[in-house]
Amino acid sequence: MEKILSIEQRKEDFLLDEFWTSSIAAAFGRAKVYKENISEKDKIKFKKNLRNIVEEISKQYKVEVSPEAHIKNVREIQKLGSYILNFEFKSKTSKPISQISLVSK
Repeated sequence: MEKILSIEQRKEDFLLDEFWTSSIAAAFGRAKVYKENISEKDKIKFKKNLRNIVEEISKQYKVEVSPEAHIKNVREIQKLGSYILNFEFKSKTSKPISQISLVSK
């Protein structure tokens, strides 16, 4: 049985979808972020998985998150993209990584 969503929930879902689509388009649009020979199917799967993990992790940010937890979250996202993305974080300290932010509702 399909859950019936309120108008307000549908509006929020629409806006979140638009925000996510625009963010990915801006971040990935013209930059050569993918490794060579990555299929469109793999790119779509990666974007879906990325959204899922960011949405799950972002729930933690409704309250203050420790620097250690934040670094762990960033590294989880980094691991997700390691097989498909054409870049990696290169840091000898955790300071630059800890300055990366995640967006939450």
